[in-house]
Amino acid sequence: MFLSILFPFADSRYFLDGRVSLLGRPLWPSVSPDIDFVRSFGSIRKRKLGGMRGWIGEGALCEANRALRFLRPPKFRDAASGVEIPITVAFRRFYFDGLAVGKLEVGLTTLDVPPLNRRQTGDFINHCLNLPVTIPPLSPKAVVAEQAGEAVTTVLGRAGGPLARFYAACSISHPPPVKLDNWSVAAGTPLLFVVHKHTERINVPYFGKRLPGGGLTNCELTYHEMPYGGRTLRMWVLALSPSAAYRNVREIKICLLRLHAEHEVMRLVLQNIATNKINASPRTPASNMLQRYLNEATRRISRLGSQADSLATGDISELARESEDLMNPGERDALLDSLKNIDVRRTIFSKVQDYVNTGIQIQNQFYGSTTYTQEINETMEQNKYKIIGGSHGAVGDQAVNYGNIYNDWKQGGGDLQTLAQQLDTLRAELGKQANQASDYKAVAAVAEAAEAAKKEEGPTVFEHLKSAGQWAYDIALKVGVPVAVEALKKALGF
Repeated sequence: MFLSILFPFADSRYFLDGRVSLLGRPLWPSVSPDIDFVRSFGSIRKRKLGGMRGWIGEGALCEANRALRFLRPPKFRDAASGVEIPITVAFRRFYFDGLAVGKLEVGLTTLDVPPLNRRQTGDFINHCLNLPVTIPPLSPKAVVAEQAGEAVTTVLGRAGGPLARFYAACSISHPPPVKLDNWSVAAGTPLLFVVHKHTERINVPYFGKRLPGGGLTNCELTYHEMPYGGRTLRMWVLALSPSAAYRNVREIKICLLRLHAEHEVMRLVLQNIATNKINASPRTPASNMLQRYLNEATRRISRLGSQADSLATGDISELARESEDLMNPGERDALLDSLKNIDVRRTIFSKVQDYVNTGIQIQNQFYGSTTYTQEINETMEQNKYKIIGGSHGAVGDQAVNYGNIYNDWKQGGGDLQTLAQQLDTLRAELGKQANQASDYKAVAAVAEAAEAAKKEEGPTVFEHLKSAGQWAYDIALKVGVPVAVEALKKALGF
């Protein structure tokens, strides 16, 4: 089994008037393997099996062994069964596109693993994420005195922020010392990618969606959302068949990792524009660089999405786009106003507007928006029909029949008024524990479900509960609200 975790970095420094002096080498993406290096990270090497077809820059990567070090041998042991799984650190590698998109990937491998049940698989993944690691101290020459300090010791799953700050310090010219704003080089949400043989019986415990294999002959590709450290991480799991073409498997992995990094960096850059952290004067070098990035990034994302869809059929590019922090309509309007102030060219403005609007539609789709359901119904005749759920189900690739879900739950003894009371209890507990955007969305969804239950609007209850997600379900299990637990199980498809 192979597990990789990707940390995206969004570097906004090229888009700032009077930006700090950045190092001229390496000249990403046209680097010189075995000659160039990234300061305090490592040397740049040619990728042994090359890059990705049609993409410049993925053929050479920085070996980032110096930037991230493991404090102990990463061996997993299941105390209940005595199962032991030795883990090898396969690589730590970094890539930057020369403008805004950075990504550091850590790869962990094992020998053939024994069959793992749901609990053991979850424990193994959490063990990997909780491996202690260290990031070297920031150089006093690169930052003001109060930002220099000791090495950072953390766990692998939380290493994104310290790594982004370390890269920011290592990529500026010395002297003079400069102050580094944490947002100028920021870490996006990590992504996990697991590859295993069909003979390795891995039972993933997290809510997921299975996609047809397409060009991945007889392989099974699934998308999951897993709770970790109070947030939700996204994870792809690819079960290999004996007849799998390694070239296609490798290509879909590289494609999805790069696509995730592109989306996360675009999200963070757009947020910086919307909040006026990036406020380049019109027709300045910073404004020109920003417009170049927005133009190239929207084009790359479109190409990567098409490439992913060609390798695995279904809504894979839309799943790759899903983000817990997509802009809401108010943030979108602030962003577009800021772009007008920067005097962004009309064609680029249109591309960004389409990107943000599509993102909001995708968010609505995956969180059960009534508006999006209406859009699906209006275009149903254009879709490939598929019957899902209940005795009749829903028609259309993305449709969900909440009426059938509600009827199944009601026939099992469900009572809406009891459910309303327990959802109120659950909402109060969620409110106490919420600490990030996706948590507050779950709180709102449970509150709306409770109100719908009080009004005896059964299908609407389950539409909102679908939006509540895995985190709300996990909390419900601990709170002691059995009716709400059963309703969430139905809504989430467990």
